[in-house]
Amino acid sequence: DLLRNSKAMGCFYVESPAMRMLLEKLKCDDYLTLVAASSIIRPGVASSGMMKAYIERFHMNKNGVKIESIHPLMDELMADTFGVMVYQEDVIKVANGFGKLTLTEADVLRRGMSGKYRSREEFQKVKDKFFENCKALYEQHVTDRVWYEIESFAGYSFAKGHSASYAVESYQSLFLKAHYPLEFMVGVINNFGGFYKTEFYFHEARM
Repeated sequence: DLLRNSKAMGCFYVESPAMRMLLEKLKCDDYLTLVAASSIIRPGVASSGMMKAYIERFHMNKNGVKIESIHPLMDELMADTFGVMVYQEDVIKVANGFGKLTLTEADVLRRGMSGKYRSREEFQKVKDKFFENCKALYEQHVTDRVWYEIESFAGYSFAKGHSASYAVESYQSLFLKAHYPLEFMVGVINNFGGFYKTEFYFHEARM
């Protein structure tokens, strides 16, 4: 209930206004949705329009509405996130499954996107191969859109394991807030708060 209604003040990673707004839009009430939310709030995913796409598709899927995507293969590769790239591993999945790069080449692409270039030359070579492979398989606008989504990650996405471990800690915080609200808020205050100034936590404790 705290998650779904964005009453997460003081709770690890889910207390910022942006995160609480996202959780409310998703009506998030389970662990796996929280894992995805922890990743789609990241700047790369959010600024590329993929966060908006994920929210729309999440509700379409819930309501049994058919989702139209850029390419059926993208839906297949990322079935658990409704065809939207959410996690860092999705770069490897798409580069390998869609762009027909080897897993080693796909990882060069992932590292390049996160700024960890082995060498710019090596990255460029893999990028060129991605476009070359796609030319024979897809229309140009489809390839361009998929590349835009890969590029927009630009090192700001989380690995799924990272999101999953953050979500565990968020859930533990939420459990304490749900069952021991005053003690929890006192603990947050004694820890000198989190996202907000201490006075905001005092106000929450009073409430």
